[in-house]
Amino acid sequence: MGIWLVNIRLQRSVSPPVVRLHVRRSAWRSSGFTLVEIMIVVVVIGLLAAMAIPAFQRVRERSVATRIANDLRQYAAAFERYSLENGEWPAAASAGTIPAEMETYLPANYTTSTPMGGRYSWSGTPTIAIRLTGTAATQAVMKRVDAILDDGNISTGDFQKMMAVGSYHYRLH
Repeated sequence: MGIWLVNIRLQRSVSPPVVRLHVRRSAWRSSGFTLVEIMIVVVVIGLLAAMAIPAFQRVRERSVATRIANDLRQYAAAFERYSLENGEWPAAASAGTIPAEMETYLPANYTTSTPMGGRYSWSGTPTIAIRLTGTAATQAVMKRVDAILDDGNISTGDFQKMMAVGSYHYRLH
């Protein structure tokens, strides 16, 4: 696209002035982008985003699953240590509460919510399990957690889905 230049010439004469317009196209090209070039760039950016977003979501799911699995391992080690030192399991405690006798064993993050929401609780005997209740984690994330801790099937093994929505438990031995 070029720029159109308008040259106005006034001619002198006896009669009233006559304005003549001489229009010519400029020989130089403007330095902007065309609409087609901009549309191509937008399409390329859209394609890159379409490929990157699912990859980012998979990485995020894997990260959350690893964090939940590591938290459960850490808490399980604390409960097992208590059991070995005292010859019994601690009494049950509600979600987000550290059992009284576990104050020195469990880390402070036991009472905070998980990256996907929900809180941990201790079932006590006879179940002997760490429970995760009220989580908004997807089935895919929890299957990853199960694959890290157990057999990859949330219906069997030590890590299982409970009947309540968003509830899971990790059995200790």
